[in-house]
Amino acid sequence: MKTVNEKLLDAAIRKAIFLERFKGSEARQLLKVYTQLEADIIAQLARRDPVAVKGRYRMVRLQVLLEDLKTIVDAFGGELQTETLKTLQELGEIEAEFAVKAVVGASPVAIEMVRPASAQVKAAIASRPFEGRFLQEYYAGLTAITQDKVKAAVRMGVLQGETLEQIGRRIRLATGQSRRGAEMIARTAVSHVSTAAHQMVYAENGDIIKGLRWVATLDRRTTVLCASRDGMIFPVDSEIRPPAHFGCRSRFSAVMRSWRELGIDVDDAPEGTRASMDGQVPASTTYAEWLKSQPAAVQDEVLGKAKGALFRRGGLTLDKFVMADGSELTLKQVRARYADAFDKAGL
Repeated sequence: MKTVNEKLLDAAIRKAIFLERFKGSEARQLLKVYTQLEADIIAQLARRDPVAVKGRYRMVRLQVLLEDLKTIVDAFGGELQTETLKTLQELGEIEAEFAVKAVVGASPVAIEMVRPASAQVKAAIASRPFEGRFLQEYYAGLTAITQDKVKAAVRMGVLQGETLEQIGRRIRLATGQSRRGAEMIARTAVSHVSTAAHQMVYAENGDIIKGLRWVATLDRRTTVLCASRDGMIFPVDSEIRPPAHFGCRSRFSAVMRSWRELGIDVDDAPEGTRASMDGQVPASTTYAEWLKSQPAAVQDEVLGKAKGALFRRGGLTLDKFVMADGSELTLKQVRARYADAFDKAGL
């Protein structure tokens, strides 16, 4: 019989899989939006056609075209931000509801969970920064970057006397670069929204939830930072939370209090439910344990060749490769701190 916290960990992993699929669907939607932007820009380029005129008239027409493109990109940015924020707010509602149902469903006895109001969830999504910025700032910055790249592409093509087809290729390259940045922001924003919604639910129910377990994805794409935090327990109101970086796939799993922590004598607990409310953290494999079981080639791919050797032979654990602020130590910094480990690893 699984304990409550084991059930909650299972739910967190299932939710992580769902979110990765959701991120994929958002990326595909972004592709459609950017494809339409490219089409609108190229259509306006053909209408103004600065290549068709010479001398100062070309520069006049170029300037008019650039003003047109600014209007097009501004409209695109406004629509992208509005639709994206709406989708993320809806996701926040879904995630808050899931967090409540997961705990209620895992408990062997009937419990009541407080669900934050919709306005609170939306406020948390908007007011909590990730990677140093708020959601709206990312999308405002994305519009500005797209403006700059598109203008530069058109201006460069016209000044070099390129054909409309050649300038069109420049535009597609510029919007493609912007789209890749937008996809990374969108993927990270999904993680941010999920964490914000879940954490708000858990903080509102601190009498039931005592902590949050960091759950990293067990594969070679996981960063050293997330790997070093895997399995660690944080307070329900922790400022350290996923996403830890752009593209982060880590998430929190709630850790429920035991019977005694809930103020109930274990002997008085309902028969058949005592073992499931032990309050212990699931004994599942952590990232460090998983990495130890992998071939040296995988360890080197994750950590780098030298750090892989230090992990295998030097006795260094994953947390020794990360600074207190979450940044990864350089090999030179690791050597300065743990010179003996280099000797032990034969480096």
